[in-house]
Amino acid sequence: MRLDRSARTGARSLLGVATATVLALGAAACSGNGSGPAMGQASASMQDNPQSSSPDVTASGQHALAAVSGSGSFSGTLTGEAKAEIQTSSGTWVDLGSLSQASLGLQDASGQVVVNQATTVDAGTYVAVRLVLSNVHAHLDAGSTFGSSSLSSSTDVTVGGSDGTVTITKQIQVNVDQGATTRVVFDLNTEAWFDSTNVQNQMVADSRVQSAVQAASQSTLSAG
Repeated sequence: MRLDRSARTGARSLLGVATATVLALGAAACSGNGSGPAMGQASASMQDNPQSSSPDVTASGQHALAAVSGSGSFSGTLTGEAKAEIQTSSGTWVDLGSLSQASLGLQDASGQVVVNQATTVDAGTYVAVRLVLSNVHAHLDAGSTFGSSSLSSSTDVTVGGSDGTVTITKQIQVNVDQGATTRVVFDLNTEAWFDSTNVQNQMVADSRVQSAVQAASQSTLSAG
């Protein structure tokens, strides 16, 4: 059976529409598969290890170094709100979470507290980290010593000047790899903050905290 000219033209038109539809669907499928930005995750923790001034980014939270970096022997608890941020090469700060309540044992080599849980961010290289501490106070235990001075009773000290807020910025490289989790760890190094003077004044200045805190990061590929 032969089709007349009008029938053949109609068949070719239908074939063209079908082909175009298939191509469009294929392009849409390709554009929705792998065309978005590469993503990874980043989290932040803080510790206060008297045995080293460098943060430990290993899973165990233990330091191998044994040299104490400050003078005095004290214990207590640091409480307040904290959050961390990382900075892109263009200067944009990316929050890893909001301010959250945190409590950290002072001068505890094995202690570590999560500041922000793992958060999805663009994969890439970041050039700085920032730790924001707000409404932070240190409760120092009775018997703690600072140089030749010793506390006969427990004492509370405001951290970060009269407003209890301090922002610590460290210029370190943070690599966030696709499909991996990067841990940013801040070592508070409070052994370098506290001395008999600021304990007596019950206040630690921003600059004292900012110069003492150190940061490091490590990226770990996710299982699977």
